[in-house]
Amino acid sequence: MAKSKMQEIENREGRTLRELLPELYLKHSRQPNQQQAVANELGVKQPTVSQWIGKLRLVPITTLVPEEDVDQEGGEEEKASA
Repeated sequence: MAKSKMQEIENREGRTLRELLPELYLKHSRQPNQQQAVANELGVKQPTVSQWIGKLRLVPITTLVPEEDVDQEGGEEEKASA
């Protein structure tokens, strides 16, 4: 089932998860529960994303940022345009 769900997402998005996952990780990089946010966007459970990362031989890289730069609700803070 995991393979068919992977293929379903790749068909829907028009590219491979190997290409898509790094983009989603970057998109959700300021969220405390980054992998869960990626899973939610893909419509799968967090352990599934974790398994796919291993199967695709992707390596997560962690970055430290000041706490005030992270919205505690789990989303990115909105910045006003100048």
